[in-house]
Amino acid sequence: MPLNRYRRGRRQVSWYNRLSIRTQIFLLALAIVLPVEGILAWYLAADVRSAREDAYAQVSIFANSAAAELERYLRQTEAALERLAVRPLVKALDPRKCDPIFKEYVRLNPYFTTLATRDLHANPVCSFIPRPPGASQVEKFPWFIEGVRNEKFTVGDAFFGVAARRWVSVLTYPIRNDDRVLTGLLVLPIDLQKLSGQLLASVPKNAVVTVLDRNKTILLRSVLGELYIGKPAQTNLNETVLDNLQGAYFRTGIDGVNRLYALAAIPGIGWTVSAGLPEAEVLADYHAALQRSLGIGLGVLLLALALAWRISRAIVKPIVGLADTSARIASGDSLARADVSGPLEVEFVAQQFNLMLEALERNEATLARTSELLHRTGELAKVGGWQLDLRSQELFWSQETCRIHEVEYPATSTLEQAINYYFPEYRPIFRAAVQAGIDNGASWDNLELRLTTAGGRAIWVRTQGSAVIQNGKTVQLFGAIQDITKQKEAEGLIWKQANFDPLTGLPNRRMFHDRLGLEIKKSHRAGLPLALLFVDLDRFKEVNDTLGHTMGDKLLMEAAVRIAACVRESDTVARQGGDEFTVILGEVEDNGIIERVAQAVIQALSQPFQVANEVIYISASIGIALYPNDAANIEQLLKNADLAMYAAKNAGRSRFSYFTDEMQAAAQKRLRMVGDLRGTLAGGQFRLYFQPIVELASGRIMKAEALLRWLHPKKGMIGPAEFIPLAEETGLIVEIGDWVFKESARQARRWRDLYGAEFQMGVNMSPVQFQAASEQDAWLEYLLEQDLSGRNMVIEITEGLLLDADSGVATQLLQFKNAGMQVAIDDFGTGYSALSYLNKFDLDFLKIDQSFVRNLARDSSDLALSEAIIVMAHKLGLKVVAEGVETAEQRDLLIAAGCDYAQGYLYSRPVPAREFEKLLGV
Repeated sequence: MPLNRYRRGRRQVSWYNRLSIRTQIFLLALAIVLPVEGILAWYLAADVRSAREDAYAQVSIFANSAAAELERYLRQTEAALERLAVRPLVKALDPRKCDPIFKEYVRLNPYFTTLATRDLHANPVCSFIPRPPGASQVEKFPWFIEGVRNEKFTVGDAFFGVAARRWVSVLTYPIRNDDRVLTGLLVLPIDLQKLSGQLLASVPKNAVVTVLDRNKTILLRSVLGELYIGKPAQTNLNETVLDNLQGAYFRTGIDGVNRLYALAAIPGIGWTVSAGLPEAEVLADYHAALQRSLGIGLGVLLLALALAWRISRAIVKPIVGLADTSARIASGDSLARADVSGPLEVEFVAQQFNLMLEALERNEATLARTSELLHRTGELAKVGGWQLDLRSQELFWSQETCRIHEVEYPATSTLEQAINYYFPEYRPIFRAAVQAGIDNGASWDNLELRLTTAGGRAIWVRTQGSAVIQNGKTVQLFGAIQDITKQKEAEGLIWKQANFDPLTGLPNRRMFHDRLGLEIKKSHRAGLPLALLFVDLDRFKEVNDTLGHTMGDKLLMEAAVRIAACVRESDTVARQGGDEFTVILGEVEDNGIIERVAQAVIQALSQPFQVANEVIYISASIGIALYPNDAANIEQLLKNADLAMYAAKNAGRSRFSYFTDEMQAAAQKRLRMVGDLRGTLAGGQFRLYFQPIVELASGRIMKAEALLRWLHPKKGMIGPAEFIPLAEETGLIVEIGDWVFKESARQARRWRDLYGAEFQMGVNMSPVQFQAASEQDAWLEYLLEQDLSGRNMVIEITEGLLLDADSGVATQLLQFKNAGMQVAIDDFGTGYSALSYLNKFDLDFLKIDQSFVRNLARDSSDLALSEAIIVMAHKLGLKVVAEGVETAEQRDLLIAAGCDYAQGYLYSRPVPAREFEKLLGV
């Protein structure tokens, strides 16, 4: 029923009761409170304003006084530097003349700790404390750049002096020659701790003076200054005050004293003085005025309470009656109805209350069925619900929500109690979402948070929420919550598998790239270098081959632990794959750290590994590349560290090597040579040279060794020592070796026909070629095509091939022997020289390395070794060829020792086929 219709139909009452409660309270309070409050407000505003203005003026005077004192010191210093800068001995920038002057100035000026001059390239010229020559990157310092640019007295910002090991501010003054042209700077570093103690010693007790530079960094401080110098100003300062250098602000100091602060700038310098006086002193008048105002306000409040009490008597009785009716209904008397009299609003509310009860009775069954349906639905979907009533501040949980939180159903709580279930770092997030719903009616979806259940179990939940708005105001919040712990665990497992090595637990290549990118950005911002260490385990393949991959994996796990123990917590150790690891050393202030870490890793990995019942010994080779000196991006940095690692391996393993420009140049040269090498056969760039092998007993040429040369179209003739190792690494040696064998066989057939059936051609065979077993079958077929006997061909191999030979090598050597070909050991004596393989394999020749022959002389150790090799070979049924014979004396000694054949410059250098035929006389 509308209120006006109810008003017309109600019984007649006094005129006072015809007014609404709100009107009654308004009329009574308005008559008393408004005049008094108006007078109080005017008095309070004037009194408080006057007190605050006095306080601000007092602290501003204090700040300006401190700023003036500091400015006076700086201007005195400027004057002193100005007098010094115009002295001819200083203007000459001659260290022999100006150094004594500086010592005298430092002695006479108590604030001067050191004094120096630098030219326009930042090179030190004169210095109170001797410094090594060189700019030492001073030309990059802001104080130097600003001093040169301004060409006037300049005060630098605070920075930590590495040499002085303290916070300083550098004052500079221009030095000009007689033509008024700037030639250098007078440089005066000020010890900020010392200056703080001297200049601010006169600050009154309980007062605080702080000096800030242009970056709002603390330069001087009167209280515990050494603990604050160099630190940024407190972030809770009013930014408007700091930016505009006006106004005042309050802050409580570390001593618990609340102070009023004001700022004052030092003109032309860029420094700002923050001065604070205790609040109790500067606001004494303000507090007195406030107490007077509070006394008046309290009187007005008591009067208002008396009026409220009078008004409440007019409405208490009808409201109590309405409350009694509500209590009867709450206790189960559903037939109870409100029947009260009183002010208009109360009677209207009672009548509407009765109508509401009738509507509730009709909807009760529907609500019960809806509640059951919602409960069953949430139970099936594993989604819980909650409801926050903003009127009662009561939070209701559904049965599924209680199950998620592991509390008994039914359950209600307050909002803060529910928020406390969440992890501390997630509480502000949930509270902000709820507050946005309360303030703006905003909803939220899929908010993923962590909470601890009542049973102590940590879980992940996803929550949604929406607001119920009535008359433009949020009255309730509804939401849903779901346990997503298993989903998050699955996502975490997937992320870990994608970013970490499953064997060692270290970051994998993907995470390594991410972290290296982040460290490069940090290094760039900080201006400090970054070091990348590329660690490779030496001879790890032998562990896998001899002990199996399981033992190798255990070794890798232990190696990862040892490497990680050698670095800082902030550094990253990652596994690149196989037996390769990388270490990122970020923000390296001292290069000695890099070498200490590298040496520690080498030392740790050189210790024996106890794996199962085996004791394993390995070592490590480490390559080091620096950012930004060696590379500007991730790929180049990793590549350069890899090059440095290979340099360490080539230098003998178990050591570290820094990347150098020479390595880069060698790598580029190697890359270009590999590219050129791929087109050599098609371009017809290979040539075969032949060196005769002479039978010492008869002096006849009985054999020849085929030697490969590369006639490069631009570089000319290239020896095999340069390109054969590249051909072996790239696998091109198989194709090249096939060409060499066939060309040598074709030439051997020609010379056999022209010179004699016993003529033999020696062909060198790389260990890589033994891995291509099909190649040997093609060679045997080619010999048949050429109608050439296998005895006309000699395969020359190295000692290392036989020492590490597997069954496949033995099988291929046997195929050569079955075809009638002979096998020679080339460069004998330079390898492992193990005698066991001489019996194990069916060999025909030993070729004594030229390093033994070169120094042959009577009664020499080389002659004794050569004689021993010859005797041993003959005992085993082998023929001996001496390489590198250059003199007749060497030949005669070999003949006396019983050597069978000789090869060297005494007879001929390697020559093309036509010249070799002239040696044969055909």
